[in-house]
Amino acid sequence: MKQYILLLFIMIPLLSYGKTNEEKLLERVDHAIEMDSHYQQQKEKELKRLRRLAGDAITDEERLCYLDSLYRAYSNYRYDSSCAYVSKGLQLAEATHNTFYITCFKIHRASALSVGGFYAKAENILKTLDPKQMPYEQKLYYYFTYAWLFNYWESYAAKSEFANDFKTKKKYYMRILLDNFNEKGKKSTYYQYLKGEYIFLSSPTHKSVLDHYLNAFKKTAKNDRLHSMSAYGIARYYKDLERYDLYLKYLVEVNYIYQY
Repeated sequence: MKQYILLLFIMIPLLSYGKTNEEKLLERVDHAIEMDSHYQQQKEKELKRLRRLAGDAITDEERLCYLDSLYRAYSNYRYDSSCAYVSKGLQLAEATHNTFYITCFKIHRASALSVGGFYAKAENILKTLDPKQMPYEQKLYYYFTYAWLFNYWESYAAKSEFANDFKTKKKYYMRILLDNFNEKGKKSTYYQYLKGEYIFLSSPTHKSVLDHYLNAFKKTAKNDRLHSMSAYGIARYYKDLERYDLYLKYLVEVNYIYQY
């Protein structure tokens, strides 16, 4: 609910200056609030199912798989819980000498630390890992985590002299990430979203930025995190163009990221 209150505070000055349609926007917010409870219930059911499966797992490999799923499910839902499952997963992976999951949970830990504002600690973990030894999807996750580490770091240092340095590093790792997609992966909505992010770094209002975001947005479900991330990209694009009606339209969609 807090995110909708924040959204209303964003809307008020735009509505007062007549920059957008009040009735339509309030309808969208009302609908989003109605859906909030629905997605919350779905999320809790899924988490309960994963916790049960992790507890009932017969093999260590199976338990690690469910701990991995639990971290991913909690990562954009409850920060403390996501960190707890990283610790459990890494401890079990190291105890069973499972190199794949040791790497996996170290990347998870770096991701959680970067979200929590521990940027240097996150970078230090990533530096210890060798992407050449990683399978395809894990390597993509590694470079994504590196890129988003500098995305968060840039936001934190936005008003400092170091902001451009972090932006340059984000662009560098975004380029590596995109280059590591295979031909099949380049047809995915994930790639479309990332391509939009990459172009945005140099040309925020270029039409291709919107095209890539819309491609990902239209092909993902509302309970998909990529849907919300794409919606945020679209909202940001229209805000830069001062199209506040469309900015708020897509900003409402972003709030689903809190559920999934």
